[in-house]
Amino acid sequence: MRKFLILFFMVLLSACASAPSWEGMSESEISNWKDIGVTVDQVDTYVEAGMKPEQVKVWFEQGFNNANEIIPWASNKFTPEDAAGWKASGLSVEGAFQWASNKFSYSEAKMWRDENFELDDAIDNRAKGLSPVK
Repeated sequence: MRKFLILFFMVLLSACASAPSWEGMSESEISNWKDIGVTVDQVDTYVEAGMKPEQVKVWFEQGFNNANEIIPWASNKFTPEDAAGWKASGLSVEGAFQWASNKFSYSEAKMWRDENFELDDAIDNRAKGLSPVK
Protein backbone atom coordinates (compact mmCIF):
# COMPACT_ATOMS: atom_id res chain seq x y z
CA MET A 1 0.00 0.00 0.00
CA ARG A 2 2.86 2.37 0.84
CA LYS A 3 4.43 1.85 -2.61
CA PHE A 4 1.07 2.53 -4.22
CA LEU A 5 0.67 5.82 -2.32
CA ILE A 6 4.20 6.92 -3.23
CA LEU A 7 3.57 6.11 -6.88
CA PHE A 8 0.22 7.92 -6.78
CA PHE A 9 1.78 11.09 -5.34
CA MET A 10 4.63 10.99 -7.87
CA VAL A 11 2.14 10.79 -10.73
CA LEU A 12 0.07 13.57 -9.19
CA LEU A 13 3.12 15.82 -8.78
CA SER A 14 4.32 15.25 -12.34
CA ALA A 15 0.84 16.01 -13.68
CA CYS A 16 0.73 19.25 -11.74
CA ALA A 17 4.22 20.24 -12.89
CA SER A 18 3.30 19.95 -16.57
CA ALA A 19 -0.03 21.74 -16.38
CA PRO A 20 -0.11 25.07 -18.22
CA SER A 21 -0.37 28.14 -16.04
CA TRP A 22 -0.28 31.92 -16.07
CA GLU A 23 2.63 31.78 -13.62
CA GLY A 24 5.16 34.57 -13.94
CA MET A 25 2.72 36.97 -15.63
CA SER A 26 1.23 40.09 -14.16
CA GLU A 27 -2.53 40.54 -13.95
CA SER A 28 -2.42 43.02 -16.84
CA GLU A 29 -0.47 40.56 -19.04
CA ILE A 30 -2.95 37.80 -18.26
CA SER A 31 -5.82 40.16 -19.01
CA ASN A 32 -4.24 41.19 -22.34
CA TRP A 33 -3.89 37.56 -23.43
CA LYS A 34 -7.43 36.71 -22.35
CA ASP A 35 -8.84 39.81 -24.09
CA ILE A 36 -7.65 38.50 -27.46
CA GLY A 37 -8.94 34.99 -26.77
CA VAL A 38 -5.69 33.21 -25.91
CA THR A 39 -6.15 30.53 -23.26
CA VAL A 40 -3.74 29.31 -20.64
CA ASP A 41 -3.19 26.21 -22.80
CA GLN A 42 -2.02 28.38 -25.72
CA VAL A 43 -0.11 31.22 -24.08
CA ASP A 44 3.18 29.37 -23.47
CA THR A 45 3.58 28.68 -27.19
CA TYR A 46 3.34 32.38 -28.02
CA VAL A 47 5.54 33.46 -25.12
CA GLU A 48 8.22 30.89 -26.01
CA ALA A 49 8.21 32.31 -29.56
CA GLY A 50 8.82 35.78 -28.11
CA MET A 51 5.41 37.14 -29.03
CA LYS A 52 3.35 39.62 -27.05
CA PRO A 53 -0.47 39.89 -26.97
CA GLU A 54 -0.54 43.02 -29.11
CA GLN A 55 1.48 41.24 -31.82
CA VAL A 56 -0.69 38.13 -31.76
CA LYS A 57 -3.82 40.30 -31.95
CA VAL A 58 -2.67 41.74 -35.31
CA TRP A 59 -2.15 38.20 -36.64
CA PHE A 60 -5.67 37.28 -35.52
CA GLU A 61 -7.01 40.38 -37.29
CA GLN A 62 -5.34 39.20 -40.52
CA GLY A 63 -7.16 35.86 -40.36
CA PHE A 64 -4.50 33.70 -38.74
CA ASN A 65 -6.14 31.62 -36.03
CA ASN A 66 -3.52 29.75 -34.06
CA ALA A 67 0.11 29.50 -33.07
CA ASN A 68 0.82 26.69 -35.54
CA GLU A 69 -0.09 29.11 -38.32
CA ILE A 70 1.28 32.35 -36.87
CA ILE A 71 4.69 31.36 -35.51
CA PRO A 72 6.19 29.97 -38.76
CA TRP A 73 5.27 33.18 -40.63
CA ALA A 74 6.46 35.44 -37.82
CA SER A 75 9.72 33.55 -37.34
CA ASN A 76 10.44 33.98 -41.06
CA LYS A 77 10.11 37.76 -40.58
CA PHE A 78 6.80 38.21 -42.40
CA THR A 79 4.48 40.92 -41.13
CA PRO A 80 0.90 39.80 -40.52
CA GLU A 81 -0.26 41.87 -43.50
CA ASP A 82 2.36 40.44 -45.87
CA ALA A 83 1.76 36.90 -44.61
CA ALA A 84 -1.96 37.31 -45.32
CA GLY A 85 -1.13 38.42 -48.87
CA TRP A 86 1.22 35.50 -49.45
CA LYS A 87 -1.31 33.08 -48.02
CA ALA A 88 -4.10 34.55 -50.18
CA SER A 89 -1.88 34.12 -53.23
CA GLY A 90 -1.78 30.40 -52.48
CA LEU A 91 1.70 30.01 -51.04
CA SER A 92 2.83 28.26 -47.90
CA VAL A 93 5.29 29.98 -45.61
CA GLU A 94 8.12 27.97 -47.20
CA GLY A 95 7.09 28.91 -50.72
CA ALA A 96 6.54 32.54 -49.77
CA PHE A 97 9.98 32.67 -48.16
CA GLN A 98 11.60 31.42 -51.38
CA TRP A 99 9.82 33.97 -53.56
CA ALA A 100 10.35 36.82 -51.08
CA SER A 101 14.04 35.92 -50.75
CA ASN A 102 14.31 36.56 -54.47
CA LYS A 103 12.73 40.01 -54.15
CA PHE A 104 9.24 39.14 -55.38
CA SER A 105 6.23 40.68 -53.69
CA TYR A 106 3.24 38.41 -53.12
CA SER A 107 1.36 40.13 -55.95
CA GLU A 108 4.30 39.60 -58.35
CA ALA A 109 4.65 35.98 -57.29
CA LYS A 110 0.93 35.42 -57.83
CA MET A 111 1.13 36.97 -61.30
CA TRP A 112 4.02 34.66 -62.31
CA ARG A 113 2.43 31.61 -60.72
CA ASP A 114 -0.94 32.30 -62.36
CA GLU A 115 0.87 31.98 -65.69
CA ASN A 116 2.43 28.66 -64.55
CA PHE A 117 5.97 29.94 -64.00
CA GLU A 118 8.13 28.22 -61.42
CA LEU A 119 10.35 30.44 -59.29
CA ASP A 120 13.55 29.72 -61.27
CA ASP A 121 11.85 30.58 -64.57
CA ALA A 122 10.34 33.74 -63.08
CA ILE A 123 13.79 34.82 -61.86
CA ASP A 124 15.36 34.21 -65.28
CA ASN A 125 12.58 35.97 -67.18
CA ARG A 126 12.45 38.93 -64.84
CA ALA A 127 16.24 39.33 -65.19
CA LYS A 128 15.65 39.65 -68.95
CA GLY A 129 13.13 42.43 -68.29
CA LEU A 130 10.14 40.24 -69.05
CA SER A 131 6.91 39.86 -67.15
CA PRO A 132 4.12 37.31 -67.49
CA VAL A 133 1.62 37.97 -70.25
CA LYS A 134 -2.03 37.68 -69.30
